[in-house]
Amino acid sequence: RFSFVLFTLLLAIAKPSFAQFNGDGLKGIYYINTNLTSPAVTVVDPVVSYRWNGCPPQPGMSGTSFSVRWTGQVEPSYSEPYTFIADINGGVSVIVNGQVLVSQRIDYPPLIQGFSGVVTLTAGVKVPIEVDYFTNGASPVSDLVQLVWQSPSQGLGYIPREDLFSGAA
Repeated sequence: RFSFVLFTLLLAIAKPSFAQFNGDGLKGIYYINTNLTSPAVTVVDPVVSYRWNGCPPQPGMSGTSFSVRWTGQVEPSYSEPYTFIADINGGVSVIVNGQVLVSQRIDYPPLIQGFSGVVTLTAGVKVPIEVDYFTNGASPVSDLVQLVWQSPSQGLGYIPREDLFSGAA
């Protein structure tokens, strides 16, 4: 009987910690133009890290002129300032918890550039995130977007799928 009570108690304690690791990524809406107005396909992307190398991001799309909007929620592990960094060849905006961290519209960037912004987040609290990306004839071999983050307690790295929530059923 004691073992059953202990097992039940452990399950009750462990369940909340399992619940936080059920992220699926961000909802990605891919557009056939650069101004986010003609959607082609919607998918759930596990992370925001793509190098297309001139290939279309989705079937039926151009490999050199398109845009993507990723939306959902992000859940940090620590209560502290987080730096979000977007490495791109194209244009990008990053909005976290309603705060614009990055806003760069560069139609023909010469090379890959990194842009960053800082926002203070609370551990275990999901907040909205939106990342908009476009490319308009950038060099196909360097066409990329990567979103990474870091905080005082967490090293620089991609935002893991487990911390991203698309809201998809």
